[in-house]
Amino acid sequence: MNLFYKYCIIILLIFTNSLYSYEQIIYVYAFDSYKSVQPKKTILVGEIKSKVKSTEIINTQSPIKEYDTRKDVVTVKVINRKGLKVGQTLYVVYKNPHHDKFKNALIVGEIKVTSILNHPFYGLVLTGEGNLLRVREGFFVVRTLESENIEKAYFIKRKADNYLLEEDYQRAIQEYLNAIRQDSDLVEAHASLGKVYYLLYLNDDSDVSLQHALKELEISWNLKDKFRYNKELYDFLFDYFSALLDYFIYFEKNKPSVKNDSIKILTRMIDISKECQTLSEDIECKMIQAIAIYYLMNYYSEESNPEHRKLYDQYKVELGLLLKQIEESNNQKIYLKFAEYQQGKVKFFERKIDLVQFEYIFIRYYFELYKELQTLQKWKEKEKLKSLLKTHIENYFRFSNDNPKYRDQNIKILQIKNSLK
Repeated sequence: MNLFYKYCIIILLIFTNSLYSYEQIIYVYAFDSYKSVQPKKTILVGEIKSKVKSTEIINTQSPIKEYDTRKDVVTVKVINRKGLKVGQTLYVVYKNPHHDKFKNALIVGEIKVTSILNHPFYGLVLTGEGNLLRVREGFFVVRTLESENIEKAYFIKRKADNYLLEEDYQRAIQEYLNAIRQDSDLVEAHASLGKVYYLLYLNDDSDVSLQHALKELEISWNLKDKFRYNKELYDFLFDYFSALLDYFIYFEKNKPSVKNDSIKILTRMIDISKECQTLSEDIECKMIQAIAIYYLMNYYSEESNPEHRKLYDQYKVELGLLLKQIEESNNQKIYLKFAEYQQGKVKFFERKIDLVQFEYIFIRYYFELYKELQTLQKWKEKEKLKSLLKTHIENYFRFSNDNPKYRDQNIKILQIKNSLK
């Protein structure tokens, strides 16, 4: 029994030592220019354990195809985890190996952190990439003192997250702003702040709230490579898409003469849907793509320019194939879960996409096909399409639930419903 306790103590000491090793603070005075004798005060992050070339597809048509222009990828064994995040810039330094202490070093390169993970042999490591011609295994990586603010920023953001869960939006906004003051590139704080403003817009229908939301979500889009987790990026993409869609519908209703902004919004919505599909095969990613394509198709339907008519035909075919693919998938699971939620069988129903908007574009698209079949007198196909439309109209009104936000769209769907009688 005593032997068992001894082993437990040894394991505990090893574990405690390993945790402590990730928090060691060793200062390095790093010189980055021969012109100045004033070094930067930095903190040692870890030691480079491997260096390889990144995997890239070579462009055979490139005039420099004979040269290896790939970036170097390094694996760094971390001794200080504090203040690190994906997307951060760190510096590679060279220290005289005969010096026992990290006092003076020369900056010989910089890397961008691409991941932070546990390695089966080295323990906690980070990977980074950069152009590191003069760098080899055994060199060290440091961070600047400014990165000390990162941990504080994340702490403040977690506090803001609690306010958001409590629906205390004003205090959440203040804390997210405080987090951003600590680290202006903290993408999670910008994304959450944009979400809060968007929720305020949904509550008060204020254009100012929507503008604030889009500003923060646009910043988050530009910083999207810095999200620590794909789940947070995935959630952000749907928040951004929803805000852009609401803005586009508002824009089309109030400022229809300004066409260039419409194209910018719709193009970004397409980009968001494509980014979503790189993260997940979830059918909701294809649904938002369908919504964006519908409005692009609709935009070009009003143009007389031959080039624009060609784009209209292209988007019409693309949308038809996508809607067919969605209809044939098991997207009915979403509808069944929502029905269970409405019946009180489940307490919570989480969906990323606005199902009302998807049903709206689905009905509008297929109703146009229905009218074409009526002209061509294809009665069998027409009855089949009529049945499909009635099912989706029923879904539409179940999801919209008399929400005043959809008032204008409700009128159009009611007109379609009455024409099918």
